[in-house]
Amino acid sequence: MLAEERLEEIGRRLRTRGALTVEEVAHDFGVSLDTVRRDFNRLSGADGIRRTHGGIMVEKVAPDSTLAERALEAAVEKRAIARRAAALVNDGETIVLDAGTTTGLMVEYIDARDVTLITYSVDIAARAIRRANLTVFIAGGMVRASTGSAVGDDTLRMIRSLQASTAFLGANGFSMRDGLMTPNYHEASVKRAIMEISRRRVLLADSSKIGRRALARFGELAEIDVLISDGGLDRKTVGEFEVAGGEVIVVAGEDDR
Repeated sequence: MLAEERLEEIGRRLRTRGALTVEEVAHDFGVSLDTVRRDFNRLSGADGIRRTHGGIMVEKVAPDSTLAERALEAAVEKRAIARRAAALVNDGETIVLDAGTTTGLMVEYIDARDVTLITYSVDIAARAIRRANLTVFIAGGMVRASTGSAVGDDTLRMIRSLQASTAFLGANGFSMRDGLMTPNYHEASVKRAIMEISRRRVLLADSSKIGRRALARFGELAEIDVLISDGGLDRKTVGEFEVAGGEVIVVAGEDDR
């Protein structure tokens, strides 16, 4: 195989798998490790491709999309994750629901009684006030049209004046290396404040979010107590998170796996 043909095939595999190692490519193509490293260096920098220690990967950047756009992504997985997360809510508990599609779906599944729910999402608050078992506090401020979430000093001031037992958080991207990320700086500040007032932190994130990067970082994955995701969650992420002391719950379809 010619060098250019090899580069083209490596690029095709990279777009399919998301990441490759020097060793596996050298084995598959019957070339030296140095040859593969040179190939990787040539590919690096194009179309979000980045060299890593011992390999190469395509960086997935999370866009600042609207709620409607996010609702269409991994819809089945999100509903299963939301149902499982709602089962963690106890009678009489005070919880925070982060703004997002998966956290929003939790509202219809919360069966615990006398739950106090704090949110900065107009959409979530509107859903929650219809539930007799939920008392709703909304942290007001300037509302972002794209996400329906309140941000700014007033929002942060109210959230920081409260206390919660559990925060249910979403993220547009996450990894042990890069932490928890969201595309909007102002929403990142609110998410950080939510983490600070909550004793337990639960991350609801389908596996498509793994390795995605976004503009603003609002915490470390190691600060999360429970990660709820779907069957696409890779073993490396699970292992690293569990070593850091977190619990992983994997759901499949509408049922736990």
